[in-house]
Amino acid sequence: MLTSAINSSLSAMHAFSTGVHGSAYNLANLNTAGFNPVSVHYSSGPRSSHGLETGVRPVVSRTVPPMAETTRVFQPSRTDLAREMVNLAVNQNAFDANAQVIRASDELLGGLVDVFV
Repeated sequence: MLTSAINSSLSAMHAFSTGVHGSAYNLANLNTAGFNPVSVHYSSGPRSSHGLETGVRPVVSRTVPPMAETTRVFQPSRTDLAREMVNLAVNQNAFDANAQVIRASDELLGGLVDVFV
């Protein structure tokens, strides 16, 4: 039970760090003409042989199909600064919450080991 909580939290932390990377990439290209930002969504992982979900996985996609090279130079970046800042805060808080689950699981596991040893 504790190991599945730790595994789920680890996969979620990996997924949310991908979200932070996507937002950082979009913010780094805020002033790039014709830039199409990436979008990171989250999905449940595939089911294991025991019927349990194996965690959270990120799905990265472009929000808008790329434009032709000739028209892209004259278009501004499609990155929304406010949306990306909110995404950064949400991903950071989700990452921290999953780290707290791992800390709590570690404390519980340590207490169990102390009882039996």
